[in-house]
Amino acid sequence: MTLRSIDTPQPIKYNLPGYRRVLAKENVSAQENTPSARARLPVPYEHQGRTASAEGATAKRQEEANCSIGLDRRRRLSDAKRLAVVSKEGRRWYNALLGLKAQPNMQGTTRFAFRVGKHVGKAVERNRVKRLMREATRSMPVREGWDVILSARVGARSSDFWQVRRALEEVLARARLLVSPTVKTDPKE
Repeated sequence: MTLRSIDTPQPIKYNLPGYRRVLAKENVSAQENTPSARARLPVPYEHQGRTASAEGATAKRQEEANCSIGLDRRRRLSDAKRLAVVSKEGRRWYNALLGLKAQPNMQGTTRFAFRVGKHVGKAVERNRVKRLMREATRSMPVREGWDVILSARVGARSSDFWQVRRALEEVLARARLLVSPTVKTDPKE
């Protein structure tokens, strides 16, 4: 397909519905009009970012470090009936940032549930507090065989990770669920 030269004035045609500019064309051959010649993506699209080897290396590093994102599925307390039982019959401990309800279970793992009510703030603030509580819990050594519900209080909205971690450590120690004092402390101290 050949267009007229840029130097020569080109007649402009307007289509009334869309007022699109159409350039006058000359000598349009049938071969240039085939679908394969006009294809926008002649080769299959492939993501050009990470290679398969880079993704495999990342997964391998995570396995070696034995780290995962979030809590393992076996560590989540999501059964509605069990949540109701723990909420109603479990022992309670509180501090300024967190509330903890715990009850022994007959399994070998400690399972966690996180509750953040609307009194803490809007959805963004509640989600932030839940992420902080999950991460603090994930890195905390606890005794096995308990179902635990962690509830955020209003003070948790304005606290940072280290304050939430310290509050969780305090509540778990009072409940005698903490295996040993943690080594990690606030880097600011």
